[in-house]
Amino acid sequence: MDFNSLLQKINIKRQLILEEGCVKSGEISSIEQHEESFKRQDLHFNQDMSDLMKEWQKQILPEVEKLANNSVSNSIVNSKVNEICRDLPPEVMSTLCVFAILKEMSFYKSKYEADEVEDIKEARLATVATRIGQAICAEYTRYRLSLTDLSSLSKMRTGSVQFNRFYNKIYNKESHLMIEPSILSEVEINIGAVLLDIFLEKCTIVLKQKDSNKQFEVAALKRSYETTESGAVGILSFHPSVVKKLAASKNSSSINLHLLPMLCSPKTWTNYENGGYLTTRNSLLRTNKNIEQLNYLKQVCNTDDNKIPVVLSGVNTISQTAWTINKDVLQVVLHLWNSGEEFASIPPANFLELTDPKNPNNLLGLDLNDDSVIQSAKYNKKKELRNMRQKFFSIRCTESYKIELARAFCGEKMFFPHSLDFRGRAYPINVYLNQLGNDLSRGLIQFWDGKPLGKSGLTWLKIHLGNCFGMSKKTFIERVKFSDDNYAEIMKDCEDPLRPNAFWRTAEDEFQALATIIEIGAAMKNPTGIENYVCHVPVHQDGSCNGLQHYAALGGDVDGASKVNLLPYERPQDVYSAVCDIVNRKVKEEYEANKDNEVYSKRYEILKDIITRKVVKQPVMTTVYGVTAYGAKLQVAKQLMKLSVYNNDKSLSLRHGFYIANKIFDSINELFSNAEKIQDWLGLSSKLISKSLVIPKINDLKKKKIDVESVSTLIWTTPLGLPVVHPYRVSSKYTINTSLQSVSFTKKTSISKVDVSKQSNAFAPNYIHSLDASHMLMTAQKCLEKNITFSSVHDSYWSLAADADDVGSILREKFVELHSSDLIAILKEEFKTRYRDNVLRCRFLASSPLADEIRNYRLQLKKKIGHNPSIKDELTLEGFRAHFLKSDDPKEVAKGRSMKTLLSILETYDSEEIKNYMLDPKDKIRSVDYITGYAPIEFPEVPLKGELNLDDVKKSLYFFS
Repeated sequence: MDFNSLLQKINIKRQLILEEGCVKSGEISSIEQHEESFKRQDLHFNQDMSDLMKEWQKQILPEVEKLANNSVSNSIVNSKVNEICRDLPPEVMSTLCVFAILKEMSFYKSKYEADEVEDIKEARLATVATRIGQAICAEYTRYRLSLTDLSSLSKMRTGSVQFNRFYNKIYNKESHLMIEPSILSEVEINIGAVLLDIFLEKCTIVLKQKDSNKQFEVAALKRSYETTESGAVGILSFHPSVVKKLAASKNSSSINLHLLPMLCSPKTWTNYENGGYLTTRNSLLRTNKNIEQLNYLKQVCNTDDNKIPVVLSGVNTISQTAWTINKDVLQVVLHLWNSGEEFASIPPANFLELTDPKNPNNLLGLDLNDDSVIQSAKYNKKKELRNMRQKFFSIRCTESYKIELARAFCGEKMFFPHSLDFRGRAYPINVYLNQLGNDLSRGLIQFWDGKPLGKSGLTWLKIHLGNCFGMSKKTFIERVKFSDDNYAEIMKDCEDPLRPNAFWRTAEDEFQALATIIEIGAAMKNPTGIENYVCHVPVHQDGSCNGLQHYAALGGDVDGASKVNLLPYERPQDVYSAVCDIVNRKVKEEYEANKDNEVYSKRYEILKDIITRKVVKQPVMTTVYGVTAYGAKLQVAKQLMKLSVYNNDKSLSLRHGFYIANKIFDSINELFSNAEKIQDWLGLSSKLISKSLVIPKINDLKKKKIDVESVSTLIWTTPLGLPVVHPYRVSSKYTINTSLQSVSFTKKTSISKVDVSKQSNAFAPNYIHSLDASHMLMTAQKCLEKNITFSSVHDSYWSLAADADDVGSILREKFVELHSSDLIAILKEEFKTRYRDNVLRCRFLASSPLADEIRNYRLQLKKKIGHNPSIKDELTLEGFRAHFLKSDDPKEVAKGRSMKTLLSILETYDSEEIKNYMLDPKDKIRSVDYITGYAPIEFPEVPLKGELNLDDVKKSLYFFS
């Protein structure tokens, strides 16, 4: 057995222990017994707080034990609550209750959020109850997967046939006892309210009277009410003594063990819910409790021929990439962190002092104790300091978690299990430390499996170093020269990375630069030669405004393609600079045409030298992701406000921001003319679907309540077969009566009305996201076939330096393969099929023969049903007719053909006649001049493509660089 196989076998056992966590079902008896476990999870409390927590657990335990004897209920929700209370040990429930309350209340009651204890915020009762319920339900799900059986998994190889068969056997055995997604929210809030009620009633804190030193008990947590626009809201607040104890603790937060990196390779994804962590139920798709999305995914996965093999293979590839901590970088980070000084955008340890309004040497440099300072100015500056304090606290906490995790996993082989969002984009399930994090996160990790640099590896390390210093728009030769020119500084940093004015500290991505510098230095000193040095540091190849790359390919835009590096050039092209040049040209042309106008002259005098690449970059970057004119205006204005010429004149910067934003949009449309037409086509198609009416199916006709208006969400299939379901529906409000109070929450279902505006605005960016997700997954699968270590951050592709050339070839090849079909034409055909039973409201000329027939039809229908037919009545008839026409019974088919409906009337006219009788939605005429009706949904013609030759992409050196 080789080393990696042996390590995998050992680490499966360790992973199972890790996933069991500190509240291992059936074995935990008290907080005291697991105090060390809590410390290992970063649940740090001082002795006073720990003692208080132990006392609270003892106080609520007897009442929690009684819950197992609750009477049988006819309610599905209450029955499940009772079942959980019977199955989960009371010690587990009481422990989870205490920790969930502390975690949620600590978030709101952080000493860093207020100047005084009395200023500390309060938490909503419903939120705290929900958090308790979520913790209990998550533990219940883990409990259902027998830990005794799962321990046998350690004897099997993860991902093997035996492993998956055994896991599924246990998983399916208990699946009927899991909590149905449709009632999960209600179960969580109900069980959380029950436990919170017990805590409120039983948990106390002991105080002493000032005069006599006599002890007395008061409630640790009190409930009150606050009046809001939506009515009275339950509020929870800890007794001030508890708050002081919390404030004195090191940390009152926790890291969920199930969101840590894995020590063994994750379970291979074989379907929509079988993969990732070993003992936790994971879903391939992050549905956010959207049952509609999950149902479509189930339908695809449960077919005889699995339609998403490339999707599963791609997710498995990046999930099973092995990582480890970069010890050299960690050592530097620990030194900087322990120094307490500010570094790499991380605030100093004494940020409390620096943001204290009472400190005359605060960060704003304004003595707020000075009576000469205007009160309004004092208030604004105090608020600014308070916001800075909250921001700094958040940053320090987040980075502390990363550093502690890096220390804990140093020397370990680790994995980041991945899942997909609804568009197919891959994200790590574990939090805090992964490749999607900031520069610190990325600098702290490296690939476990290394590879000799070979002939091109060192060159790619130098290119990567140039990228870390912001040279991605330079040629590869220039980036390599940059590294060579700074060779002396690189070697000094290798010897002493903590030296004053270290070279790596001047990089845009400091810690990634440090990791690369250390690797270059080690390679240069390798006794067996540079080519034989085994490198572990990832190098990145990033897309050039990847959204516009996809648009250029979809539209065949030659000009646009040239600016986003789809075409081969000697130098990397920069779309932001190209747009900037066009904007400046348009501004000058407008000025030249209106020189005599004072408004144009004044504006041009200010703008002529300040519209730079930096000003236009963000709107250009976000235009493919649906940025509005208003959003773009704010983005530009934010950059303008940094310029001295505006002298903090917000009003002027906003006016000029709006003007420049419009010019940016015009410039993008000039470069990507076909892309604009595609974006418009996507928006119009989504609006038609969102506004359409649904002809009910026969099963729907049996229901008492039928919804036909605005219930069709936008659904499409990615090129890899993954169904994408838009989640944008209008939430319905529900009220649950719990043991504490009635709790209102919102819920979306497959029959909730769609949010037409969100559906329309989000389609174009989400469709592009689904394409770049497909490109990444296709690349990942190919890398797996070629045994290339691979990872990604959306449109940034990571590999070892020795494999960078191969990965570059693969990603170009897969991009061409993705766009070799007319994707928009395919999308239109899918829409025509998927929404063939949808109709759109329309208006017909009242004087037309078609209108006469419709009036006569409705008159006859009124006589049959006894009232004026509604749109629902008419569509119900359409549903029966459609059912009969599709029947295998000739009698039913004949019956369907004999039925008269609005659509059957339309079928007697040709399409040109119908168009002549139909009014444009924008036409404004009197109501007596038209009648309302509906017609089958028709999608606009697909825009014509340009002359772009996609094969040129394969020759483009800087396509991803």
